[in-house]
Amino acid sequence: MRVIGLTGGVGAGKSRILDILQTEYGAEIIVADQVAHELMEPGHEGYEMVIRALGNSFLKPDGTIDRPLLSALIFHDQNALETMNGIIHPMVWKTIKDKISSSQADLIVVESAIMGREQDDIYDEMWYVYTSEENRIRRLNENRGYSRERSLSIMKNQLSDEEFRELADRGLFAGVLLMPVLPFLEDTEENVLEVVERAAEAGASFVYPALGVTMREGQREYFLQGLEDAFPGQGLRARYLRRYGDRYCCASPRARRLWEGFSRRCGQLGMRYRMEQIVSAATRDYGDRQLSFF
Repeated sequence: MRVIGLTGGVGAGKSRILDILQTEYGAEIIVADQVAHELMEPGHEGYEMVIRALGNSFLKPDGTIDRPLLSALIFHDQNALETMNGIIHPMVWKTIKDKISSSQADLIVVESAIMGREQDDIYDEMWYVYTSEENRIRRLNENRGYSRERSLSIMKNQLSDEEFRELADRGLFAGVLLMPVLPFLEDTEENVLEVVERAAEAGASFVYPALGVTMREGQREYFLQGLEDAFPGQGLRARYLRRYGDRYCCASPRARRLWEGFSRRCGQLGMRYRMEQIVSAATRDYGDRQLSFF
């Protein structure tokens, strides 16, 4: 059994990697946030302890927790946030350890936006998913309707990029997700190669690309309007609609040329970029033993 810890800030793109590992490699996925939700359902110890600590003003008439109301409460009250985290987080990690112990899967991936040294004994390796703060704010607005203020507040309560990188600096397997690459804006060879070179300089073990962007139904109109607002007079909305219509996967028209340059530069720098290479390297040399951090 291999256990990968997958971490990164909210909106970084962890779900995309989980999809790949589950569909292409048969990984069992454990999402810490989903575990926390289960622990806060009526009848669970976490539910009872949160209500005793924070009151019942956020309960629905049927006794279940109104999650948007609870989120609003802790969004404006740091003490309430720390109280809830102090109750739920230890329960979450105990439950995750129990799930791993009872699993028969060959590969397990545990996703969480919050990881520290106290979780080191869970994983064989840890993967850190990174994208810029502005990309994360945009994604959270498009996919979840979060305001800029709310996105920044959530990020403030998570580990900083420096703290995430410190996790990888402990000898854990870390790399870069090169995605999205927005057609007509970011899909230049210079831009793509610079990411590869900076990743190599930072000591990344891999760069995994998606040379384009994906747009879900309901997200597309927001994105296209954002293009018009951010780049007025460039006709980007019309270019996207003309080329992609209502497609989900919108590959750069330069994707083939970009891939050639990207793969060539990765080869020159000894940088892994194919998922099979990444998984193979991440699990090499462990055998059946647990990785030690001491």
